[in-house]
Amino acid sequence: MSATKGHGLKRVARFSRLATLFLFCTALAACGKGTDSEEEGVLLGILVSPQDVIVPLGGDVQLYATGLYDDRSSRDLTAFVEWRSSEMGVVEVSNQLDKEGVLHGSTTGQAQIEAVMYGIVSVPVRVMVTDADLVGLTLEPNSISLEKGQTLQLAAVAAYSDGGRGDATTQVRWVTSDGTVATLSASGILEAVGKGDAEIYAKMGDVTSAIVPVEVINSGVADLYVQDLTLEPGDGGFTASVRIGNKGTAAATGFFIDLFLNPSSSPKMGDLGDKYGMVEYIAPGESAAGTFTFDVADGTHNLVVLIDSEQSVEESNNGNNWESESVTVGGSAANSGPNLTVSYFDYTVSGDTVYYFVDITNTGGEDVGEFLVDLFFDNISPPKLYDDGEEWVSVDSLGAGETTYADFSIPVSDLEDVCTYCWSWVMVDGYDQVVETDENDNVEGSITVSY
Repeated sequence: MSATKGHGLKRVARFSRLATLFLFCTALAACGKGTDSEEEGVLLGILVSPQDVIVPLGGDVQLYATGLYDDRSSRDLTAFVEWRSSEMGVVEVSNQLDKEGVLHGSTTGQAQIEAVMYGIVSVPVRVMVTDADLVGLTLEPNSISLEKGQTLQLAAVAAYSDGGRGDATTQVRWVTSDGTVATLSASGILEAVGKGDAEIYAKMGDVTSAIVPVEVINSGVADLYVQDLTLEPGDGGFTASVRIGNKGTAAATGFFIDLFLNPSSSPKMGDLGDKYGMVEYIAPGESAAGTFTFDVADGTHNLVVLIDSEQSVEESNNGNNWESESVTVGGSAANSGPNLTVSYFDYTVSGDTVYYFVDITNTGGEDVGEFLVDLFFDNISPPKLYDDGEEWVSVDSLGAGETTYADFSIPVSDLEDVCTYCWSWVMVDGYDQVVETDENDNVEGSITVSY
């Protein structure tokens, strides 16, 4: 491919596009108050998982409903909510005893599933029923290091021959090479039970994922910090992009980050933010990033980010667990500009094809027009502005806060003359067609691709 068509390097272990590594309470658009008992706390919202499901025609998938309460506890409500499908002829969802939340793909098409309790309705989950062939499985994380006793929720993404992708975490069969080191539940929860090394993988039908190495250690400690906090103003509010790093020698799992809008005093450990999210996993030396949106009046606003306010992670230094930043909304500050970033980059191999999965997100406050996404098969260093990838795609437009797919299907024969173990990169807007607020987060990689 060619066209008359980069900037900086971003290397992070992101949370999944399916929100399994970073579960946002703020995604619960209808966070009203229920009539729960005082002993149980007040039900604020209901989260349904998996979040984005593709079901083979005639197949079944178990959904789960989790209640989020005002004391930040969570409870399994799968058997207690009312399950609803927008298209029962396409996707049936059961409320029968011992089958609650089991959906069945009856005919090809799409439907939305909701869970309802005390008048509180979950954010709808999109379900697609497909008759396409399964071509690959990708696991997240793709390398794991844990302390003995830690647990971690894994994610499996299924790719289909029609280009569809969805969460297959509860559809696959999870396999571990050594149960004395790491065990796996049917829903993909890994537990580090003994010091040593193991390998895990997932299988669905005749398709097997790549092997993920697991290391269990006894003598490490994490050190979390706010690596970056960027506030982008837009119409009627702003977007907060947060990146959390881990400078320690052990992974950090299952902790919250809290965001406090215009606090009257400095937040302290144990305080609950105006918005918050859970980070499932950050390996030593890696980071996780995500975005939150705030609807606010015009003017100047202060945002404080606090990591692990419940101190669930043992750290060598708790003094670097917070950061603050200000933003002005309205006037000339509104629509300050777009910002394109690669929010996901991974691959899977099926038969004679390598499938590269790429998500592009506009984290800025303004829509953008056409731009290019370049894929580089094998580079020892990150690509630079105006470098042409071996393959590229054009994206017509992307709204503020939106994400789009820019995937590639590459025959193995195209890679064989280039590399066996390929250091692959992806670059967005490599010909500088879009004026961005941050030109230093347009490159992602490298990922080591083998086939």
